[in-house]
Amino acid sequence: MFRFLKIKVLMRLALLLVCVSPFASVWATCKASNVTANFPPIASMQRDAPNGTVLATAQTTMTITCDSTGSGSGDGSWLVGLSAANGDFGAASVANTRLTNYSGVGLQWVNLNSNTGTNSSVSSGQLNISSWQRGIKFEGTTTLTDTWTLVKADNIASGTLALPALSYTYKTSTTMKEMGALATINFSSLGVVAQSCSLNTPTVNVPMGDYSKSAFRGIGSTTKSVPVKIGLSCSNGARINVQLTVTADASQPGTIKLTPGAGAASGVGIQMLDAWNNPLPLNTNFVAGTATAEGVYNVDWSAQYIQTASQISAGAANATAVFTLTYQ
Repeated sequence: MFRFLKIKVLMRLALLLVCVSPFASVWATCKASNVTANFPPIASMQRDAPNGTVLATAQTTMTITCDSTGSGSGDGSWLVGLSAANGDFGAASVANTRLTNYSGVGLQWVNLNSNTGTNSSVSSGQLNISSWQRGIKFEGTTTLTDTWTLVKADNIASGTLALPALSYTYKTSTTMKEMGALATINFSSLGVVAQSCSLNTPTVNVPMGDYSKSAFRGIGSTTKSVPVKIGLSCSNGARINVQLTVTADASQPGTIKLTPGAGAASGVGIQMLDAWNNPLPLNTNFVAGTATAEGVYNVDWSAQYIQTASQISAGAANATAVFTLTYQ
């Protein structure tokens, strides 16, 4: 008797498994594998680069295979959407860009759908919003090609950028049956180098020398130039953006007026020259050079007295200029 009952129970269990197995797989209708967007290991950005400048780009291709099992009577396609669990850090000041978890870096996400042949700017809205969706094939294979572009959205510091993963979900197109997670996009980490410089020599005294009035032969005549060296510490590739703030003498290019006061000379000024003996711009931002290696960079300028008026009076001939590293 006990053996008979045992066999009977096993037969019922087997029958139950046969009935349950097809039901358990009825909603397994679309399949895709996770992908990884591989950014370059290191990317550099000029500190003064305008917002929207591209830092790095990567692309992923996701193949989705679907069948119509489990769809409703009116469904003719599947809809791919964004997971509500996706992180979103708000809109950036750059168009079609979302902020990221790395300060100053924005993300632009463009999706190409092989089913429709059209692009969609995913990052024009929240990355977890339910209204963004794309129709994919009801039966067969659809490819989603995503382009990921990291851009400058604000001031950037050097560090390591590690974006959180983003996921797709899917559902039926008419009955809107939520099918859950489809696949996830992971991101490789990226070393960010903010190319910039800092001053090593906050104060530079330039001995101009002593000259008699006879050293000048008329307006525009000059004395021998003397070197002006300003030491900087720069990252490789950094553009040296500077501004010389002075009281300018407009009668001669690149010329600073002498400091006024009792006993001051007149009729001359101090002209600032670049490494090629061209007068420097004054009171405006300009690029003074580009660092070609990590470490010390010397700004090699020079200065000379220049006659600015027909009459010269002897006296102290001093001037001051404020050298400022600028980042727009």
